[in-house]
Amino acid sequence: MGEHIDKRRNRNFDFTERSRFKLSLAISSSIYAVFLLIVFQPFGINNYQHESNITFVWLLNIISIGLVAFTTFCINEFLIRSLVMKRNTLLNISIWFSWELVFVGSVLFLYYNFLGGFHDLLLLSFLSFILNSTLVLIFPFFATLFYFNHKMLKTQYQEILSLSKKNDGFDNLLLISGDYQKDEIALPPAKIVYIKSQDNYVSLNFIEDDALTKHFIRSTLQKIEGTINRQFIVRCNRSVIVNLNKIESVKKQGNKPLLKLQYVSDPISVSTRYQATVNDFLEKKFKSKELSRP
Repeated sequence: MGEHIDKRRNRNFDFTERSRFKLSLAISSSIYAVFLLIVFQPFGINNYQHESNITFVWLLNIISIGLVAFTTFCINEFLIRSLVMKRNTLLNISIWFSWELVFVGSVLFLYYNFLGGFHDLLLLSFLSFILNSTLVLIFPFFATLFYFNHKMLKTQYQEILSLSKKNDGFDNLLLISGDYQKDEIALPPAKIVYIKSQDNYVSLNFIEDDALTKHFIRSTLQKIEGTINRQFIVRCNRSVIVNLNKIESVKKQGNKPLLKLQYVSDPISVSTRYQATVNDFLEKKFKSKELSRP
């Protein structure tokens, strides 16, 4: 049941995969760290000591710490995360951000010792540094999360509000339900790109904020297919349902047509069983007698 709840909440954290969020997180965290170091001065609040002066070399060192923090965040978000994060569940997101705070703090501790000639390379100092850096970086972390989550919810609300202003607005929403109670999602059919069977779950791939978003529900492709009832959303093979209005091009590989969809890099093959349905739709849309178009 816990696994189901995490998967049902997947969509809430999909925005953390976007490049804009990752870059904003790296920039805000590094700038915030540099700001605190300049205001309070490094590794001890000593800005009230009159003999403590800000020199040009000291300022360059502080800026370099910010650049190291920014680079470390980017490496984590753009390289490491894509290798270890498969699904954006609440548990995975919590573990990832905890790891990221510790990792960034560890790198900054080593760089701080590098600047000081490794004068404080002790375990107790390391643990203290990790604790302090975590307490510092957690503020831009939550601020960035809150901003992007608020922006996502605002966009969703505006979309639903715009639909509600039309007489048939809510009739245009397609309600897709899973096996569990309240395991459901309402989407405009036109935004669906494709639906794919994955183990005991089905992934709904749809357009949100001009990007492809994925949402998991526990169900079978056959059950989902029975609830859609749209002529342009059809089965293409045993594991994929496709919105034929999202086709960019169609090619043939042997006897199998390959559909290139918007926002999707890999083409989707059409099995022999479903070629007639796809062909009929494309003939009506493109007024063509051939499924394979140039």
